[in-house]
Amino acid sequence: MDNYLQPVDRRYHDRYLIKEGEDILIDFKGDIIKGVPTVRDLSEGGLGFYAEGVKEDVTCKSVRIDIVFGNHDVIFRSLVSQVVFCDDRARYGLNFLYLSDFEKRALRVFMNKYCQ
Repeated sequence: MDNYLQPVDRRYHDRYLIKEGEDILIDFKGDIIKGVPTVRDLSEGGLGFYAEGVKEDVTCKSVRIDIVFGNHDVIFRSLVSQVVFCDDRARYGLNFLYLSDFEKRALRVFMNKYCQ
């Protein structure tokens, strides 16, 4: 019997943890996040990240982000996204919006290389 007290995972896509030692960051367009947001996991539909906090309520608002390596090499530029989850431990969930077919393929290649 399933434990009905456990939270329901509503993700449509499987998520994959970023490999140990890989430093993947998010650059939000605009000054809405405190600190440097660090990607924890990635899926074809979005990502999970940690940050010190959000300066303004961005939940359910569209934001543009760049995904970059720790050495500042850009992986994905100006992705339209939406913050869909946050908790009291500075953990957030972000949903990708309007990915092109090319971006979807590139994301799969990236996940094969840098995710567990």
